[in-house]
Amino acid sequence: WGNTLTLASAVTASDKSLGYIRKHMSRVLMRPPGIFDPRDHHPDFGDSFESALFLLPPRTKATGGGIISIVELAFALMKRGIFIQCAVTPSVDVEDKFASAFPEEYLKGLFVGYEAPDRIGKISKLSQRFQFIVATHFQTVEWMKDIIAVNRLVNPAYFVQDYEPWFYKATDTSGQRQIALSSYSLINNQLIFAKTNWLKTIVEKNHGVTVAKIEPSVNGFGRDRHNITLPIRIAAMLRPRTPRRGATMTLAVMKQLKSMFGDIVMINFFGCQSEDITSHGLSDLANFDFKLHGVLNRAEMGELLQSVDIFADFSTWQAFGRTGLESMSAGCVPIMPKLGGANDYCTHGISCLLVDSKDQNSCVNSIRSIIVDQSQLQRLKNKALSVSRNFGVERAVESIVRVFNENLRDKQRYIEKSHV
Repeated sequence: WGNTLTLASAVTASDKSLGYIRKHMSRVLMRPPGIFDPRDHHPDFGDSFESALFLLPPRTKATGGGIISIVELAFALMKRGIFIQCAVTPSVDVEDKFASAFPEEYLKGLFVGYEAPDRIGKISKLSQRFQFIVATHFQTVEWMKDIIAVNRLVNPAYFVQDYEPWFYKATDTSGQRQIALSSYSLINNQLIFAKTNWLKTIVEKNHGVTVAKIEPSVNGFGRDRHNITLPIRIAAMLRPRTPRRGATMTLAVMKQLKSMFGDIVMINFFGCQSEDITSHGLSDLANFDFKLHGVLNRAEMGELLQSVDIFADFSTWQAFGRTGLESMSAGCVPIMPKLGGANDYCTHGISCLLVDSKDQNSCVNSIRSIIVDQSQLQRLKNKALSVSRNFGVERAVESIVRVFNENLRDKQRYIEKSHV
């Protein structure tokens, strides 16, 4: 066992994800005997961010951009030595979805499963190990309210991923729109944070709350600069089941471009299966030459984006538009909706093109302009790749640590003043 134990000891010693435990035990071991420190019994004491539990949306897909962003950031925090877990419901999804989508994160113990009906008991007990409990969806804000009613010491936070009231029509009768609208003010003194200025502004303006800003980031796909060769390859997201993702507009624009340029362009779609196109009545609009890649995992997405020149997203809005930034890291020019947060990481005419995604002519003409002017396309590709390197995940880690530390210090100052 000698070599095995030596190797295991070396791996453990270099594992930064154990930093929280080391820090806690050092504090205990260095203290003189008989001295009580309340931090031994609850992590809420102190003004340094050391732990957080992220509540992922129920029955979520592990391949969604929002989930990838949360897991990516959570794992980066864990590797920094902060005690982090992501709570997944139902429990079976940990093995069925997250283990395969995030194998390294799974093996490091990032995910913990629970059943939604037992959330108050299970998560309330689990939350006693953390300074913060972080909702990531309007439904989990409601759940968080129930949890902090049981565990009043944990700090509530809401990581806003999108402006979710817009997911529903004003005439919505399911009650979901109203729940989403109330989520921003449901819990007094909850820390609310978002990763784009657009999202920060719209929540603050519509709900009268303060939203902290963290930095947008991706673990990019990486690619060296390369010259354009014909055909010019375009990838576009196609998701008919989600109306705000603009499937009809996407097909109409790509069909028109294919008609204009023929074999000079090669069209690629991802995000759905062929039966989704048929079931949503889009077959007539889709009667042109393209390749459909289906629903892709992150590795497959990287391969596709590294093989194309242009990425197009004609969503009605994108609160962040993760794939836009990922495409830049793969050497693509992103075509993104003006409405939303894409201009936090790209500049129109410099590293991307921002379009009115409700105007077909605007969308077609924007892409047409860089197909006919390939020197401009090359300049945009080079700049997009260069700019994307400024948005590594460490940048986001630094900003979220700063935001959480400021929140803890503000609460500590309030407690100290209240005892004067």
